[in-house]
Amino acid sequence: MPAPAVPFRCRLRRAAAVAAWCAIALGCTEALAAESARITDLTVKTSRAQVIVSASLVQGLPADVGDELRHGIGKILYYYVVLKRHVPFWMDEELDSSTVRFRIWYDLVKRQFVVARRQGDTEIRQTADRLEDVDRLISHIHDVTILFTAPPQHSDTYYYVSVRAEMRSTKLPVYLEYFLFFLPVAQISTPWTDSPPLPLEAARP
Repeated sequence: MPAPAVPFRCRLRRAAAVAAWCAIALGCTEALAAESARITDLTVKTSRAQVIVSASLVQGLPADVGDELRHGIGKILYYYVVLKRHVPFWMDEELDSSTVRFRIWYDLVKRQFVVARRQGDTEIRQTADRLEDVDRLISHIHDVTILFTAPPQHSDTYYYVSVRAEMRSTKLPVYLEYFLFFLPVAQISTPWTDSPPLPLEAARP
């Protein structure tokens, strides 16, 4: 006796459940990768009402990024550099900021990874044959400049720089886009790393 046909609605629910499970598994995997990434070697130089920031990102690329890039899932990595003023008993105030963006994709014709780095109005493109070289290209920011003009300082406040990094996919598989269209998946999301307090003399032009 043939088995009864499964109603279309039941098959749709099963497909939705499988896709949702895949989405949860993907999210958990990427969350673990995000937890291991962090900002290190944060250095801040001051000169004529400016701060010049450099930093490094460790554990930046998850292990599966190479396959995703080769299958057309590009990545965008952002470094957020923010000058802040400490406000006692309240949220710290953001005074100025700058963003460095890395776009990463795979050129199927040349069979090379492409990294486009944009800082301010300048974009520089570089190619790499290996994923290790991509990691090297995106793991540092150098000489990011933000303004530092501080008002008169109270005894209980100070100024500092915070840096964090975040990487997202530019394109997700269709079965995930349907279920996660409202929730962009972050593959890297580091905590903020803060510099020591800045000398106020640097705020004078």
